[in-house]
Amino acid sequence: MNKAVAVILTAIASMVCGCPGLFLCVFGILVAVGSLSTFHLQVNDFIQTGPLPQWVGYIAIAMALIFFLVPVVVGILTFRKKSEKIPPVKLSGNEHLPPPS
Repeated sequence: MNKAVAVILTAIASMVCGCPGLFLCVFGILVAVGSLSTFHLQVNDFIQTGPLPQWVGYIAIAMALIFFLVPVVVGILTFRKKSEKIPPVKLSGNEHLPPPS
């Protein structure tokens, strides 16, 4: 793979996954420490307000870590050098293999 394509793919993965992961991580930390602890839900005439449990923040932090890992994996997979495969040697039926040394 061309190095320019690898840089472009890694940059796109960073923008698509890294930025939402950062916002999700901040949200998760705020919920986990209790700073952002209420929600307000309104559907037509139904209104409900209540506290956000801390486990919502922990799940958000875990999801943010997964979002952060995606660009890292894309970068590793696109920048790694592929090993060259050695073609197999075909032997005719009457040739003998040398003894191992």
